[in-house]
Amino acid sequence: MSPPRFSAPLCANSPSKVTDVRIHLLGQPRLLIDGGRAKIIKAGKTVPLLAYLILHRNVPVARPFLAFTLWPDEDESAALAALRRYLYHLQKSLPPSSKASPWVLADDETLQWNVHAGAWIDVVEFERLSQSAQTQERAIALYEGDLLENQYDDWLFADRERLRNVYLQGLNDLMFRFRSSREFAKAIDLGKRLLAIEQWREDTVRSVMALRYASGDGAGAIREYTAFAQALRAEMGVEPMADTRNLAEMIEQGRSLPFESAAPEPLSAADIATSRFPFVGRVAELEQARLVWSRAAHGRGSILFIAGEAGIGKTRLARELALIAEAEGGRVLYGSTASPESMPHQALVDALRSALSLVAALDIGAAPRASLGRLLPELSACRPEVRPGVQESVEAERERLAVFDAVAITLGALARPRPLLLVVEDLHWGAEATVAMLEYIARRIVDQRIMTVATYRHDEVLRDHPLRAVRTRLQRDGIAFHISPAPLSREAVEQLAVAIAGRHKAMGLAEMAYARSEGNPLFAGELLRDAAEADPRRDGEAGGLRLSDTLRATISARINRLSDDARQLAQTAAVAGSGFSIDVIQDAMAWNEDRVMSCLDELLDRQLVRETGARQRFDYAFAHDLIHATVYDAIESKVRARRHRRIAAILEKSEVTEDHAGELAAHWQAAGELERAASWYAAAARRAAAMYADDETIAAATRGLDIARDPKVRFRLLLTRVEVAHRRGERDLEAADVQKLLAEAEHSADPKLLFEALHRKSHFESRVGDAPGEAQSVAAMLEIAASTGDDDLLALSSYHDARILARTGCYDEARPILERAAELYRSLGDRDHEFDCYVALLDDALDRDRLAEGEEILRRLQAMDDGSDKEISKQVLRLRMRAAMIARHHEQYYSLAGRLLEVSRQTGDRNSEAHALQSLGLASYRLLRVDESRGHYAAARALYAHIGDTLGEALVLHDGIELLAPYGDLAGAKRDLTRAFELFSSRNHARGRTFCLVNLCALAVDARLFEEARRTSAAALEAAKAMGSSSCYARTLMNLALAECGLDRPSEALAHAREAATISVDADAPAEQAALLAMAATVESAAGDAAKALQLADRSVELAGSYGSDTLDPTIVWWSTAVVYRASGREKDAASCLARAHEQVVQLLERIGDPAGRAACRAVPQHAEILAAVERDEWPLMPVTATRSARAANLLPAAKA
Repeated sequence: MSPPRFSAPLCANSPSKVTDVRIHLLGQPRLLIDGGRAKIIKAGKTVPLLAYLILHRNVPVARPFLAFTLWPDEDESAALAALRRYLYHLQKSLPPSSKASPWVLADDETLQWNVHAGAWIDVVEFERLSQSAQTQERAIALYEGDLLENQYDDWLFADRERLRNVYLQGLNDLMFRFRSSREFAKAIDLGKRLLAIEQWREDTVRSVMALRYASGDGAGAIREYTAFAQALRAEMGVEPMADTRNLAEMIEQGRSLPFESAAPEPLSAADIATSRFPFVGRVAELEQARLVWSRAAHGRGSILFIAGEAGIGKTRLARELALIAEAEGGRVLYGSTASPESMPHQALVDALRSALSLVAALDIGAAPRASLGRLLPELSACRPEVRPGVQESVEAERERLAVFDAVAITLGALARPRPLLLVVEDLHWGAEATVAMLEYIARRIVDQRIMTVATYRHDEVLRDHPLRAVRTRLQRDGIAFHISPAPLSREAVEQLAVAIAGRHKAMGLAEMAYARSEGNPLFAGELLRDAAEADPRRDGEAGGLRLSDTLRATISARINRLSDDARQLAQTAAVAGSGFSIDVIQDAMAWNEDRVMSCLDELLDRQLVRETGARQRFDYAFAHDLIHATVYDAIESKVRARRHRRIAAILEKSEVTEDHAGELAAHWQAAGELERAASWYAAAARRAAAMYADDETIAAATRGLDIARDPKVRFRLLLTRVEVAHRRGERDLEAADVQKLLAEAEHSADPKLLFEALHRKSHFESRVGDAPGEAQSVAAMLEIAASTGDDDLLALSSYHDARILARTGCYDEARPILERAAELYRSLGDRDHEFDCYVALLDDALDRDRLAEGEEILRRLQAMDDGSDKEISKQVLRLRMRAAMIARHHEQYYSLAGRLLEVSRQTGDRNSEAHALQSLGLASYRLLRVDESRGHYAAARALYAHIGDTLGEALVLHDGIELLAPYGDLAGAKRDLTRAFELFSSRNHARGRTFCLVNLCALAVDARLFEEARRTSAAALEAAKAMGSSSCYARTLMNLALAECGLDRPSEALAHAREAATISVDADAPAEQAALLAMAATVESAAGDAAKALQLADRSVELAGSYGSDTLDPTIVWWSTAVVYRASGREKDAASCLARAHEQVVQLLERIGDPAGRAACRAVPQHAEILAAVERDEWPLMPVTATRSARAANLLPAAKA
């Protein structure tokens, strides 16, 4: 066997002359000694042996294990012999080593590579360098191929894949960092290397596309997509992912990609300096943000607020997080807010619009899609079935929640395949509607793979700003996190100075920038760039200025260095807005395209503006709002007005939608054209109202009213404000605006406007109970309708006239008027209003217990329901349910509620679904299916809470006490009633609060907490009186009387019991009256007036016998009268009533499956007394049993549809 061919000194066995040994295992294995390639003896097996020892260098390897690993097909002795032989070849292949430091540490049992022997090994160096971001680029350069790429031993695959994954991750990380620092060529090269190894990685394809687009090579980005799509179709027969197709569409349309360039609106936190320079001084903040993202990516969604002053680096921090999320396979949506907000929910709408094709492809249900169409009218182009702006027949608050829910459902659908990062910027400019939607989304995403980042300036979010309260609530509930980036350290500013000005003059500039900027990254960058471009300023020139003035002076200096043309173009662009389009500027200045583009190039070079793409119609934007403000403020006022007028006229001739009406109104107002401005403010108010952005609606309408003089324009503005005041419940504002509306209509001399004003006035008068005023308004409407001969006006006025007649008891007169109105609407083809007329007829029939007539009208309504309008279908179902409940057809009610649940789920109507579940809970309770009822109520409550419908949640909590109190859970009933009271109060719902107070008083009596009952009764009586509810007032008086009996106040108890009995008789509600008379009888009996007690007891039993199962609180009736009869010696009557009371308790106990539940039910004081009387003949002197109010869902007709 010939010896290895080393250089002469090595053959002379002179290890001292060996200065460099290099072992390469990545790619083609080779051994280099002092720069020359050396032969490895029997390399086919010697190299694997060498590689195994090196890869497992940190632990000794047992000889038998190593032998079987490398020679698995040999027996033990042959394998060990082969190991000894090739170990010898390895030692001969390597240069001689000293005895103190051999290449391989060997004993009889183990072998181990000596890490101190002094060889340089590419795998070892690759792994070491890969561990640090600073050395990762050097590590990547070492990877010349896979580990021992021509070897195929089984043991190699795991290590080969491990190292390969380290390499791929390194490529990905480096690509991310180069993309972050905008070194596009390097990032693209790394992306292409990734794709050369893993051809079908679509995340990398998207990154390369985005990188080419950001570098200005849009055509190259599309080529990347086309080549990938063609290869994918040819090899696998499938299309690229929706995200990839959406990205290609955005690039083809010239739209801006998230964070790749400036957004179309002023980026209040976008670092002009640091967006192009190293990301310095933010390691801790980025790590905190990354932890929140990791949490969200694993299904624990949350919101991160990033707050700070202008220029502190909020956008840069969000951008870096977005790049991380994208690199980790997440989706990123981005939206920002203009000053002022150009449309309601602007940032969120922008974010969804940036992924329009993805959103359009989602299967989220018809109802959510229709609600989403209000925010994104362009959805109708992608999905023709979406009808944006169509007002459904649901209450405003429900529709607002439906829009919020549609956005949340859409975000959830987008996050299903990949975690989603939603970035919304500059929320200090967002109005209440935007903040409300953000809170709703934050609460909905807690169990989804969604993270929201919201940036704002803390100095503009004052104490009364809605964002402050929302952030506090979300943080309290553990949903939100908060970061306030601190000013940069001196060291960080020095790093920035090196990047901007170069190392040779960075130190002097860094000190100046740090002192004047106080660590603000934007200001430091501006000062450094200005100092690098111009002669240094004298120390005293800006030394006394505030920081913002320093920056303004810096910006002004840069503007002054512009050419005259570029300065004029910048001023015109500043008048156009923070974002502007080339076409508008070119038309405004009447320049040719070359001249405009030349000036834009100068502005770009000076970094005063940035390209944005075509999103939201803007091609360019000022790089910061301070730059925009500085340029705008420098324009003479008369010149500014002329340019505003010019731009307004240009915009008005283009295809302007109502989304931009506010912008156009502001231009006309700044130009002094007030009437034209007012008309556009009216359009802006209408758009905001359609999106349920009430504050924005009122603001736009008020701005228009401040300048409008035309009565018809003022009428439109006032009408919009009236509608919002009505749905917000602001009666004073509504009343004042209704009167102004009437005055403007009279001033216009337009009968249709006057009719509309009277219509609004009658609505208001109806709600506040001004019956004479309402009648007068409707009479005037009828007069106008007759004089004009307009069938629309005649039908509407007739409808309202009939409703007034019905409310005053003139049913027979109202009926033919409603029928004529229905016929008129049918002839006009107005099915919705025809439907309303028949609903009114049904109401009248059911109110008068004319069930046969009601069924006939129901059949007509069902005939109108052809299935084309799901809202009508659901309303018909609800009407049928109401009729079934009134007729006490519980099985039918249960079946219809189930059908409503099915239809609601098919249409994606979450409110209707919750209502159906609530109805199923009531129906199953009436059918004595207690466990099922509890399940439906729990589901209804959870859904109401999920969609943010606090009123629905309160109703379920209130009604659910019937599943708690009678079964012994008085504490649970009190807990739920207290929560319901809080929710009703938050909605300013007087009826709901009243029912809760009445029932809390009753629960206190049941629990024998008599002093608490007496205190609660005071508030309950006041609320019942204010509501005008004699039933609630009488029940509370009786509960107070029982509490006073328990407190040994007999005279007060007797007075209150007698007052309650009198009210119940006067109220003419015999089904309720029986229980109150029975309770009054017990008080009279305790006071010693046996004759009066027997009179009341007899009347109570008579009423209960007449109304049977319709009697409210039958257990109270039978138990109270039994006690009174026994005290008076009428044993037979007492036994009969006791048997009826016992029957009620037994029915309750039979509904309970578990022993503990039955024991709790038996322990209820009333039940315990009845059972003691039956089982042991033990009777109380007086039963103390409270009466509760009826179900809120039945007594609150206006609460739900």
